[in-house]
Amino acid sequence: MEARRDLAVLMGGFATTQMLYVAARLGLADHLARGPLTVAELAAESGCRAAPLSRVLRALSAFGVFKLEAGKVSNTPMSEAYDPGERTRSERSRCCTAKSTITPCQSCCRR
Repeated sequence: MEARRDLAVLMGGFATTQMLYVAARLGLADHLARGPLTVAELAAESGCRAAPLSRVLRALSAFGVFKLEAGKVSNTPMSEAYDPGERTRSERSRCCTAKSTITPCQSCCRR
């Protein structure tokens, strides 16, 4: 069954990169740099709806990108790799997409 699991991870790669793009585009790591926030607080700060953002955060936390604990979201070493001092949010999202035609999930973004 390990082969099936590995195949499922590979097949889900596109969805994972979409979620990483959304996280970078919305600057989630930047918002969390000051400390843990609830999903509702993070949604308000990033201009998103809480329910779809919660699904994205749960999925990314399974990969270790964010940490969900006691109703709060926080950065991990992986999400902190989006260092605000190194690049602006728009530079990070451009870096992540590399001139891709990917657009963020419309159910997350209000813009």
